[in-house]
Amino acid sequence: MDESENSSALNEKLICRLVWVLVALFWNSQVSCAADTQNSAFILGVHVHEPSRLRDLSRGFKAIRLWDSGVRWADLESSPGAFKFRRVDSYIDDSSSLGLAVVLTLGSTPEWASQRPSEPCSYGRGCAAPPHDFRDWRRYVEAVARRYKGRIGCYELWNEVRYHRGEDDFDPRGDPYFYSGTEVELIELARIAFEVVRSVDPAACLLTPSFHVYGDWFKKLSRYLDLGGARYADYISFHLVSTDISQTLSFARRVIEIMGLHGLSPAHLWNTEFDFDIQAAIEASGSVGPERGVVAALLQRLIVYKSVGVTKNFWYAYDNRKTGVYFDRKVGDRKFSAAVEDVVRWLQEYAVWGCRVDSGTKTWICDALRVGDGAPGYVIFGEKSPGHESCVIMPRGRDLLKTRVHSPWEGDTQVDLRRSCVIAGVTPAFIKLAE
Repeated sequence: MDESENSSALNEKLICRLVWVLVALFWNSQVSCAADTQNSAFILGVHVHEPSRLRDLSRGFKAIRLWDSGVRWADLESSPGAFKFRRVDSYIDDSSSLGLAVVLTLGSTPEWASQRPSEPCSYGRGCAAPPHDFRDWRRYVEAVARRYKGRIGCYELWNEVRYHRGEDDFDPRGDPYFYSGTEVELIELARIAFEVVRSVDPAACLLTPSFHVYGDWFKKLSRYLDLGGARYADYISFHLVSTDISQTLSFARRVIEIMGLHGLSPAHLWNTEFDFDIQAAIEASGSVGPERGVVAALLQRLIVYKSVGVTKNFWYAYDNRKTGVYFDRKVGDRKFSAAVEDVVRWLQEYAVWGCRVDSGTKTWICDALRVGDGAPGYVIFGEKSPGHESCVIMPRGRDLLKTRVHSPWEGDTQVDLRRSCVIAGVTPAFIKLAE
């Protein structure tokens, strides 16, 4: 080969390497951009039934949704124009001092204002029906917005609306749950609330009424958006509730698909209620302890939500006797609070996507990238109890001796050199792979 051929070959190699460098830089910038978007928008919210318990909350929680808090419309306005705000004031004052952003759920009609005052509902009578006179609704929304201007960050239109008459629209007693009006009436309530809040407190955001995964609520969300409901909201509110994490992921993807048909991105979705089986999490905690076991179960769900772009998630509820920890003596407040702070800080370090699960072993693997240094890897965790952990085989060509495991704490996920795999415990961990 002569000198010119050598020069030509060298140039081709240099060009080839330059192309791959540019591709790599572009890919990393895209992933880093996605990571920045995920993390800058990430908020872990919570529900608290009693304002006196706010002081016990972990500093890892950054927002609170006021529902099942004794601050419904029916609680605030016992008769036309007679408002009682003391309980809301307590929530707002304490939330402000703790640095918690506030989401207030509007609605739940007082009996005196209801179209159907004798109709049973989740909190007595009349609360599921729209108001007889929509001017009452306007007065209520305006009174709240004026009193808490600059102090309530977002308003949600209504809780868990149901407006099609089907089997899922009634509880076992025959009550219509939280909303029994039509979708057209709901759109009008949304229009009025949007108009009032925008005029009184332009900085406050608005959420659609919350929808749920039960029955045909996906169709109800579609119908609401078809009727133009998104015009009167900044974000879509949905309750991704299921004890099965893989089912939760399926629900999230379905909602995002529906939103996409209406030109809305995953960033517009707020998961304003989710819960999980606290006792199952304690039983699966093993060596990490009950507090970290519960928070690990919380983190598992946050990772899956984050992997599809859902970054606003509100746990229901800190002091709920079925789905919370406040009354559980096996869970210590200080250890629990510290663990929540640990996982929020840890989760901010990573971008995650492409989560998938082995249905047999209940082991999850998500593609991941550490934001600080762009290190690629995986986030893995297992749902099963101690003694039933899965052994995850890493891709060929990786050196397990140099593989590093990064957990929120010294957890139960670790490299097993004897079996040439990574043991997936209940504590999610970032696996930084080495060649």
